Amino acid sequence: ERLRQEHAALQARILMRACSETSGSPLRVTGEQVDHLLTLVSRQAGHGRLSLPRLNAWRSFSQILLYERAAAFTRPEAVLLPVPGTAALAPGSPRILLARAGIRAQAYNKDSSPLDGSLAPGPFWLRAWRAGDRYRPSGCAQECSVQGFLQRRKIPAWDRFEWPVLEWQGQVIWARGLGVAADWCAGPGSANPIEIIEEQATARD
Repeated sequence: ERLRQEHAALQARILMRACSETSGSPLRVTGEQVDHLLTLVSRQAGHGRLSLPRLNAWRSFSQILLYERAAAFTRPEAVLLPVPGTAALAPGSPRILLARAGIRAQAYNKDSSPLDGSLAPGPFWLRAWRAGDRYRPSGCAQECSVQGFLQRRKIPAWDRFEWPVLEWQGQVIWARGLGVAADWCAGPGSANPIEIIEEQATARD
């Protein structure tokens, strides 16, 4: 957003510097390619991609991603996650930790409502969201779609490929940012509450 407010010439210099840093060496681009890149950045809304020498530019909502052409954006395979257990969908992705209530990890868990392990003891499938995923999160009166949540939050397209959900017997019971499903949320008298904790990846992962 701040870049769009700058003069076109300054925008071009900033973008070319960012392209060179991403590719590791200066890029040879035509004036037409620079104009196309400026157009991609400066328009008010929308999505789009642009091919440059050795790089691609991808716009989603108001964000621009510059990445090497060899980079692949694919949905990772689902991972079986027992209780207790920890798993990540891909190297560098946040880890999802399932723990018996009272066994706290150091990470702060925004989705703090526990899952009722008496109703859904696991193991669970940790997978990336997909079109059609819907459920009613705890505290909500109606069902909502994961896709609608991502759009409302303006999560860029490249961050959606590894957006995690937990599935139990074919039903989504948790999604990042939405929390535990209302029908599977542990109440005060639950004998087996399970905490779902998200831990950010470290440099060693």
